[in-house]
Amino acid sequence: MVEVAGPEGCMLVHRPWTSADIADFAHTLPDITVSGKTFGANLQAFCQEYRPTGAEIRRILAKRLAPCEYQKLARQLPDVTLALKHKDWTSNLNDGFVAAVRTLVAHLETAFPDKVCMIKVTTCKQQPEESVDDFVHRLTTAYNTHGGAHPPPEGVGGLICSTYESHLCELVMKGLLPEVFDAVKQSYIGWKEEARLSDLTRHACHAYDTLQQKKMAKKEKQQSELYLPSLEMFSAMHNNNRGAGRYRGRGRGRDFRRNWHNRVTGGASGDPGNACHICGEMGHWKKHCPRLRQVPPSRALSSD
Repeated sequence: MVEVAGPEGCMLVHRPWTSADIADFAHTLPDITVSGKTFGANLQAFCQEYRPTGAEIRRILAKRLAPCEYQKLARQLPDVTLALKHKDWTSNLNDGFVAAVRTLVAHLETAFPDKVCMIKVTTCKQQPEESVDDFVHRLTTAYNTHGGAHPPPEGVGGLICSTYESHLCELVMKGLLPEVFDAVKQSYIGWKEEARLSDLTRHACHAYDTLQQKKMAKKEKQQSELYLPSLEMFSAMHNNNRGAGRYRGRGRGRDFRRNWHNRVTGGASGDPGNACHICGEMGHWKKHCPRLRQVPPSRALSSD
């Protein structure tokens, strides 16, 4: 049924669905063998959203279910002539259609009870980098899906811990990281007998955050201990090499030859660049140095 404009406002008209439409809508429904309750809830939401007729509901279920599964619902299927009469799901004009859908949903819960697979629940463990809130949410989803249990209606229980909550708290404690588990046992006195999920989650979050802070502090300390020796070694190398390369860029020959001649001839080791390179005195150049006359010819030639 589709909503169109009519002479007195919006109205519903029938638009037949093609085989492709039926196949697409059928694949949106979950696996009925896992949970008939979940399948029924999705089917009812689908009927409210897309407004199929009784015949189209039959076609969708025939496409989605196996023949033996479809046969279990044969007596509870809506009549092929049923359809919504008003766009509002709660309208009195839709009582017949709504009642048929709800009867089918109730029968789905009975004919296909939830499939229990506790292995998927007990193997749900907290990962090293996973927060407590994420782990509790993941475990609760697995418990509701595969544990064969459902949370009590909102407002039921109150101060009394239900069997569902007690079992879930036990699973949470078993799935926590070992160090978080030990910390919760030390801080939460009633974890073993009177545990409430909200209190347990709060203590576990505090323990996890504290452990993460300690790990970060330890990691920073290790990094600083590794960094300081490297910094000290670099500083020592820098201090030892300070002043080296004073004459870099001027070549090695001038200063080297001057010092060599000073050692040989006993001349001064003055630094001024305009002094004689042989005797180190000012006022004349190397080629006019008086000591050239005192040095043997072979030694004088080797100094050039």
